[in-house]
Amino acid sequence: MIGHVKLCNCLSAVLLLTTFGCGLGEDPVPASHPPDPASQARQEMASVAGALFELPPGRWEEMSNPERRQHLTALITKYERMPPWDRTRRGKFPTLYYAMATLLSQQGQGEQALSYLERARPDPGSEGVHHLIRGRVLEVIERTDPAFDSYLTAFSHDLRRDIWAEVRRLAPKLEVSAEEAAVRVLSIQQKRSLAFPGFALRTPEGESRTLQDYSSKVLLVNFFFPG
Repeated sequence: MIGHVKLCNCLSAVLLLTTFGCGLGEDPVPASHPPDPASQARQEMASVAGALFELPPGRWEEMSNPERRQHLTALITKYERMPPWDRTRRGKFPTLYYAMATLLSQQGQGEQALSYLERARPDPGSEGVHHLIRGRVLEVIERTDPAFDSYLTAFSHDLRRDIWAEVRRLAPKLEVSAEEAAVRVLSIQQKRSLAFPGFALRTPEGESRTLQDYSSKVLLVNFFFPG
């Protein structure tokens, strides 16, 4: 059974590599001009700055970093005071946190940047973007190993070529082959799919039961809508 699982993982990894243009034995990173994560993040931020940061066109590019930080802090404070269910607030978060994290990482304030990422709490479906930005922040502050892990996690959520390109770019620095990276992505996906969140419920008799109470037992969970 274990051999069968390993074989399936290898075959899946081959399919993943073939799909994203990095075959077995191929150098996992282009030889020349690797992208700079800091400059790439700045370009992406500038492209959405007007609408997101409530600024006139071109104003974000003219601002100094202290001015940008002051402006972002004011916006974050403004929207954090709104009720969590407010649509305007939900439309701004977690992108404002990502912008602040990117700005702080460019100024070498990596720990503060990571704290904003922790506050971001990505919506379901945006985990890939969250871990991609986290990888860039970690890379800017020269924490290569966790940055690589973040890129792998991002790709496990969102199979995008630009995320896979980040994986391929860092792989040689850590002496990781493209094949090994693909297997690690599949492993992350499998662990996430097998995890069941903990819960606490009351029985018809009024007793409290948690998932841990049924450890090592076969448990059938049946969710239904009585309405």
